[in-house]
Amino acid sequence: MSHPLRFRLMLAVLAGMVVTAGYRLVSVPAPLRAATATTPGWDYQTASVDLGSLTPKLMELSKDGWEVVSIISIDTLIDQQPDGKTHIVTQRVEVTARRAK
Repeated sequence: MSHPLRFRLMLAVLAGMVVTAGYRLVSVPAPLRAATATTPGWDYQTASVDLGSLTPKLMELSKDGWEVVSIISIDTLIDQQPDGKTHIVTQRVEVTARRAK
């Protein structure tokens, strides 16, 4: 598979994961409220994941009741093609999730 095709496929998969993981990944968070005695706290979890393992990790988090709050690229490389085109390729991401205590 050529690099441009692989890059486009990776972008399509990543876009699909964002859409299928739910609108919470791209929505604006609700305004913060003051904590009350009835408001539960949150547990947070952060994991560094290879891009190829992102979908299984998101499914695992969802199954365990975690809400994904961010996915951030942490390891990228610049791939220079012989035809002079440059591509930025993400290899690892950091996933942060939360759930009520």
